[in-house]
Amino acid sequence: MAGLTATFDQVNHYLWHRQGFQQALESAPINLFGDVFGIYATAPTCYLTLLARHRDFRFTDLLRAVEDERQAVRMRGMRYSNFLIPVRLLPALFQAVKRDPENPIIQMRKLGITDADYENTAEVVHQIVDGQTMTASEIRKALPVEVVERFGGALSYLYPQMCADGRLVRAKVRGGWKSDLYEYAVWDQWLPGVDLDSISREGGQVILAQEYFNSYGPATPADLQWWSGFSKADTSRAIAVLGDELTRIDVDGTEHMILASRVDDLLTTLASTDQPKEVRLLPVWDAYLMAYRDRTRYLPDERYGYIYDRGGNSTFVLLIDGKLGGVWDMAEDKKTLVIKAVMFDRSDNSAWQQLRDEGMRLAKSAGYSSTRVLRCESAPILREGSQNLFLSPLKDVPGETTFESTI
Repeated sequence: MAGLTATFDQVNHYLWHRQGFQQALESAPINLFGDVFGIYATAPTCYLTLLARHRDFRFTDLLRAVEDERQAVRMRGMRYSNFLIPVRLLPALFQAVKRDPENPIIQMRKLGITDADYENTAEVVHQIVDGQTMTASEIRKALPVEVVERFGGALSYLYPQMCADGRLVRAKVRGGWKSDLYEYAVWDQWLPGVDLDSISREGGQVILAQEYFNSYGPATPADLQWWSGFSKADTSRAIAVLGDELTRIDVDGTEHMILASRVDDLLTTLASTDQPKEVRLLPVWDAYLMAYRDRTRYLPDERYGYIYDRGGNSTFVLLIDGKLGGVWDMAEDKKTLVIKAVMFDRSDNSAWQQLRDEGMRLAKSAGYSSTRVLRCESAPILREGSQNLFLSPLKDVPGETTFESTI
């Protein structure tokens, strides 16, 4: 559509709706994987990402969808990160990223494990896991002693590689909503009928590009390349294949792209005078915060270091009125969920009231009996702190209690 223009403020307003943040205000049937593709599967990110987008979401809804109904799978995907992938997209993602150079087989070779060692041991693991789900520790105990001694530290790469090969699947999680202790199952038994070879690598990359611009557009080719981990050539080819399925739009002087089928929704938002007036609690690695190479679209340079660390990892972020407006953190005090927060701008009581309401939603979904909100005066600059500071940015920051209540 020639001549289509917008500002980043308008685009971010559109993405407030497109990412599902508005739905947290509304009671509607939960379609966990219908709106946003690229949800990180690590805990607690997957739970909190969905809670920020669905009003009636409960953490047990995710377990039911993944483990009982098998709507999605925890699988290594873009940039070899762990994502929740809808079953319908498994063949496309599997083919698009299976040549990732970070695959564990590379690490096993460096540690002296031959491809023949891997193949033979994978067959043994298949027989052990057959008909059940088991953790890595349980599989290790069932392996012959000589195999464990031969692999040594390389054994930790065995199960991820079997998942990357489509032999095992991360079927369940043991230990609650903060746990990444996976139980593995045989792929063909857990997902019978899913043919991972039903599409080519190039075809899979086109589908991933389509899903990206559908969920995160307007965005640039550089954004897609960063998010996907594709080469520049693969990125350009996928965009070329999509052709007229993409519409160009000028956003503050830079050409962006959006799926053509989403243009009407974008135009409706551009014409609207309503603005987001709510607070959302976004977790570490939230899908929205990790989707773009250029983060200045929603974050001024002077605040970048509070949200992203040196490696580009995003921390716990307060989305206030559609803008990245602060940092939050959480801890547990017996059966009380404790939330700490810093708001960048002086906020009126309504913002803290909304934060309280979101904290209550989180506590209720996670099964806490009470919640407490603490106001902190400042947040650390992540790039100046320790490597994993982004995982708990306000842990050592004192705060004043502003709210406390039972659920």
